[in-house]
Amino acid sequence: MTGPNSLTLNDGKAGMQGLDKERINRIIRETSKGSKFFQHAEKKEKELKNKVDKMLKERGELTEQMIKQSELELDGVLARLESARDLTRDIVHVDMDAFYAAVEMRDNPALKDVPMAVGGSAMLSTSNYLARRFGVRAAMPGFIAKKLCPGLVIVPGHHEKYSAVSSQVMEIIGKFTSEFAAMSLDEVYCDLTDVVQNRTVSPEECPEHGEPPLFNNLNGSHTPNNDEVSKPGAARDEVSKPGLCWCRRERVVWNVVEEMRREIETTTQLTASAGLSCNTFLAKVCSDLNKPNGQYFLPSDRETIMDFVAELEIKKVPGIGRVQQAYLSALGVNKVSDLITHRGTLAHLFTPATVHSYLYTALGLGSNQVSSDEGRRSISTENTFSDTNVNTGNNKLTPEIVVMLSELSETLANRLKAENLAGETVSVKMKLATFEILQRSRTQSHAVSTKEEIEFTARELLCQLVKELLEIKPPGHRLSARLLGVRVNKFVTSTKQSSLLSFTRNSSSNSNKTWSCPVCGTCLPAQIVSFNKHVDSCIVKGDVVEPDNAMSEVKEAPNIIKPVSGLQQNHSDKGSGVSITLSSIKSGDMGASASDQRGKKRKSSEEGPALQKFIDKRWTCPICCKLVSSDLTTFNLHIDRCLNKGQQSQQSSSSDKRQRTDEQSEAGDQKQSLFKYFKRTS
Repeated sequence: MTGPNSLTLNDGKAGMQGLDKERINRIIRETSKGSKFFQHAEKKEKELKNKVDKMLKERGELTEQMIKQSELELDGVLARLESARDLTRDIVHVDMDAFYAAVEMRDNPALKDVPMAVGGSAMLSTSNYLARRFGVRAAMPGFIAKKLCPGLVIVPGHHEKYSAVSSQVMEIIGKFTSEFAAMSLDEVYCDLTDVVQNRTVSPEECPEHGEPPLFNNLNGSHTPNNDEVSKPGAARDEVSKPGLCWCRRERVVWNVVEEMRREIETTTQLTASAGLSCNTFLAKVCSDLNKPNGQYFLPSDRETIMDFVAELEIKKVPGIGRVQQAYLSALGVNKVSDLITHRGTLAHLFTPATVHSYLYTALGLGSNQVSSDEGRRSISTENTFSDTNVNTGNNKLTPEIVVMLSELSETLANRLKAENLAGETVSVKMKLATFEILQRSRTQSHAVSTKEEIEFTARELLCQLVKELLEIKPPGHRLSARLLGVRVNKFVTSTKQSSLLSFTRNSSSNSNKTWSCPVCGTCLPAQIVSFNKHVDSCIVKGDVVEPDNAMSEVKEAPNIIKPVSGLQQNHSDKGSGVSITLSSIKSGDMGASASDQRGKKRKSSEEGPALQKFIDKRWTCPICCKLVSSDLTTFNLHIDRCLNKGQQSQQSSSSDKRQRTDEQSEAGDQKQSLFKYFKRTS
């Protein structure tokens, strides 16, 4: 049987053990053969094979002495890692069972007794346990899943519904401990150390102290039978509870997690599984060992942990995917214990950071610090669909893609709002019809969180990506895609942001408001994209009016991400465009005087006299009314300092306003355009 190895069943998911892999793999390959999916998989398989062959050639050039020397050096690393082992924490990984599918079955009971999956014909997000018995799993194209299971029912996803249920689960976990970090909608790490300490009683107070264990199975291992696999959510027999008295932490943590899972099921009618151990790595591995609706406890004992990880398959290690598995398998590394055995060879073939992570895994070590601030590193959302044109004949984005990008941005903004987060980096991901995956990212000078901000940047990135692809294609070429995604990362909590936009933003709607062009003075509808295009065109024409006239009819500053394009070229060192929102930069010389700044040489204007007028002058701070260099970084840092010190000027009586100079009046009025703050001295 020929075909890419990537087109084989990955039976690592719970509920997929003991299947006829040969039959399933044959169906997958026969169904895929000749498709773009198959061609892409063949291409990637060939590339991987070439890389593996190159690695094996390098291994053949290693001498025994070189390997021995590396082993001795790594023995020192192992000793240092071992000395830092911490067995004192009680870490739990809670994982909802077949989450998306379970929510759909709860809301539509007719789906409970049939094999079903969530997704579409292009790709599945998840499947229930009945479908998994046919080899149907997440990240599988729907058309292949239908061949494996002709009776499969595929339902579309409802992300808002899943987010709402996830919020319920997080609220329940928050009742037990404040030390938890959500990794996704359906999985979360908890640190129950303090909870367990508070609930553990002394031997004198323990009603069961001195009694023999009720059960011999301390780790709570339980293999589900066929009936349990076919009936997700079926209640477990009480056969796996540790037989320890209440003065032992193992018994306490077990019961706390049972109580937590019970409350989750009572509230949401959904089941969760859990892994209990002393660090996040072991807890995550354990949470998959007793699914569905079960929990597994690995005692915090070094010898027990080393025995456990020694026999653990490499494919079960979180973070080791198909490609790394192929490299390691070629070197004879199939179990975690093999990482120690082959450490000398690995040191010459992988980066020091990768080798360090392998040794860390081989010792059963992992993080034992759980923090909500560190838990989520990025939030993303994506949509898989049938092949769809990306660009029109004139190389613009098609309406379908524009609408999809808008919906993804809105979903992402809602999730950021729910978690009180904002991120500085926005990324766009696109999978072409040929299954090539392309991505572009941009780091802003400020954190973004609203739909408008995310959509604006994502659209620019996608346009940039399409332009790059079309440059190597013949004229009139139409790109076709099957997946689109948007991601935000490099988080700051939204409550910590200080921005000029939030300083000037009015709580009422912009629907009936107008903004004034800072160049020509024309009043325009309060629409971000059209406003930016107008300002850009004015800058190019050089049609500048004096600020007093230009700002006379402004109602409110726009919620803008991108200012005039000319400024972007001269002042953006991140490639993201200069933002009116305050910079989040925390370092640099914020105290540079205006005279020092004037002494610096200015780049001669190549964009025309209009742009030169913006660059050569000083601007007035809207908070302290002092004149500051028109260098945007310096200007933003100055305003950051003013906001943080609470030096915002308060509006006083109308007589006080009349006593201000014209310069101060214009800069202090919060309802003037943002560009009004860039007041120029004569």
